[in-house]
Amino acid sequence: MSRLWPALVVVLCATARGAAPSYSAAGIVSSASGLPAFAPNSLVTIYGTALADAARAVTDGDLAYYSLPTVLVTTRVYVNSVEAPLLYVSEGQVNFLLPAGLLTKALVRVVRNGQSGPEVALDLAAAAPALFVSAPGLAFATHQLGAVVTPDKPAAPGEFVVIYTAGLGKYVNQTTGNEFPRGAAEIVDRTSLRVTLNGVAVDPARILYAGVTPGCAGVYQINLYLPENLPDDPELRLFVGDAVSQAELKLPLRPPAAQLYAAAGR
Repeated sequence: MSRLWPALVVVLCATARGAAPSYSAAGIVSSASGLPAFAPNSLVTIYGTALADAARAVTDGDLAYYSLPTVLVTTRVYVNSVEAPLLYVSEGQVNFLLPAGLLTKALVRVVRNGQSGPEVALDLAAAAPALFVSAPGLAFATHQLGAVVTPDKPAAPGEFVVIYTAGLGKYVNQTTGNEFPRGAAEIVDRTSLRVTLNGVAVDPARILYAGVTPGCAGVYQINLYLPENLPDDPELRLFVGDAVSQAELKLPLRPPAAQLYAAAGR
């Protein structure tokens, strides 16, 4: 029996290595929202099995001339038969970037070590806003100097904040291929952007910038001054035309006096 064990291990491992990537449309979602809503220049996650031989994330050494790699370990993702930029791969997950130049359809296929998974068709919208999450139930935003807005360090009415999001669609002077933006660039559909707090739209004059985050693939930011009169921890939502971000994410916020009282009570 002991003499057969090494041979059995070899057979089992060879079988595992030879399995083709397995996934379906139900396991392909926005990396920000976890919902099946997609737009050009969106970060997308595929969940499945046999997607990669090992876990591997992009490092600074993988970046060349503001471009992401198209292969990690032995995994590639093809979008409309063209290799897409990759950010992370593992046996059960792949994160990649939908190219900015896409229109209405993306045919997605994972290939690992020469073995191909199924081709899945994704319908694309012009925009599919999705808020990044800093903690369960909290939208990811920062104060002006870069500190993350948290319940312990909330924003205040009238404060300048930066909201990080995905899926805002095409932007001016758009990059091509695997290159991501080096500098600021506003979204094309700027006039249809709305930011709401507890269902009330922020005055567009308070929104100083809505566009890509320089040096970041698939990440957008909205720089704005918060309204002066706001309730504690309002729900934050983004609209681009009829497309809307996920519900029930709050922006940690307290009036300055309330922050002082809370600190004094600790």
